[in-house]
Amino acid sequence: LKPSLLVVVFCPPPMMPSADIQAKLVYSKDDGQRHWIYVRPRNEHDKHETDYGGEKVNVSVLVRDARGSDPKLDQHAFELVEQQTSLSTQEFYSDAEKIRTVYYAEMAELIKKATGASHVIMFHHQVRNRDLNTGNIRNIHTPVQPYAASIHSDSHHIHAEDMFRRFVPSADRKRLGRGRFLYINAWRNISETPISNDHLAVCDESSLVKPDDYITSDLFGEGYSLQQYGLSHRNAAQHRWFYYSAMRKDEVLLFKQWDSDSTLSGRVCFHTSFSDPNAPRDAPCRQSIEARGIAFFPDHEPNTCPTLDVEQEEVGGGAQTGEELSAAEAKEAEAFVEKLYQAISAFSSWPEPGKQWVKGELARGQSGIETIARTLADDQGNNHGFKAKRPAVKAEVARRLLAGNFGTTLQERCLAWEASSTGSGSRGTARMASVRSGAVAALQAAVWVALGFGLGFTLRARRGSQLSR
Repeated sequence: LKPSLLVVVFCPPPMMPSADIQAKLVYSKDDGQRHWIYVRPRNEHDKHETDYGGEKVNVSVLVRDARGSDPKLDQHAFELVEQQTSLSTQEFYSDAEKIRTVYYAEMAELIKKATGASHVIMFHHQVRNRDLNTGNIRNIHTPVQPYAASIHSDSHHIHAEDMFRRFVPSADRKRLGRGRFLYINAWRNISETPISNDHLAVCDESSLVKPDDYITSDLFGEGYSLQQYGLSHRNAAQHRWFYYSAMRKDEVLLFKQWDSDSTLSGRVCFHTSFSDPNAPRDAPCRQSIEARGIAFFPDHEPNTCPTLDVEQEEVGGGAQTGEELSAAEAKEAEAFVEKLYQAISAFSSWPEPGKQWVKGELARGQSGIETIARTLADDQGNNHGFKAKRPAVKAEVARRLLAGNFGTTLQERCLAWEASSTGSGSRGTARMASVRSGAVAALQAAVWVALGFGLGFTLRARRGSQLSR
């Protein structure tokens, strides 16, 4: 028999298309100056003559698909986890109260489970949809916003520490006021359809050059300002960017805004929306929600939290932040804050003098918002049984209002009321002039009566519902 030659031909499996994306991201250019941006109309008191300062640079980078690489929160500053939500897509648009009660509770439990935190307070959320957005760069406080297509962090260590001081619960201040804190964001696709474009890119912080890459910037909003970080383009070639392909509704991307533990390699997560140049033209619009919270780790050693020893004057009754509340008083304060948020949701039904007073105070910016918070917390008309409460309890109510999105929510409701009442013409102008020209004492008396009636009616009508802050 003649020997035969066996030829084996190896056929590799077909190559799967790569999910990595070459995309252009918008970096900041370090030009030696402090950058800034106004997300409200500038006025004569502002120190800048332009709406923004600091040059932006488009840089082509590879955004890798993170699926299979398993980044971790404490090493890379972001991590993907799974969690079902009980909210429907429509409820994210139509039921802000359910978001603040049910969804906030879901996110708090998720963050505790993912990080080991002993306590989490959720305080803000934002729904994003390119086609349904109701805001713009000069108005970032609307229920639905467009995508944020420039690299940024949402915080800075000064701003983060201020947030920590505001949110430490008074009833558990000694325990939760030390150890470690984490300012964190939870980002979710709210559609039943996986995301196919306008993804969220997150940067592995361990790939950054510190402190060279960090550019401090200022953001000026209506009645507030805060510090953030921009990301310099100088070392962009070594930055590692990731996204998660086809994110589903049962997935949540956790990423850090600030972590007080300085030993970790992942403490701040720069992020940005970006477009896939190869995405189908008919790709559905991305629908997402981001929810922000503060996580507390009181058993962490050594203590990395900012000091709370210096007693600062609070915004109600001259009380001090160091003054302790009993557990019962803390619950009373929390319940009253919830009632006030419920009342604000029905702002359009308030009596006219109350609405006009709020409008006038909002025009004063942050000082006006603080005046409104003090006024509601003081309850001088005793419409809600809070007049005789200790100054410290009233201060806690005002503090909780101002620590959350009280000002933003009130502004949204006031704008919605104004929009619905356009066409009233000179009657509205006359009413406003009347409120402004009244004596201070008469104005305050009208406000007590108006707010007492409006809030009392609203709270009685909606008693029993809960609104978590």
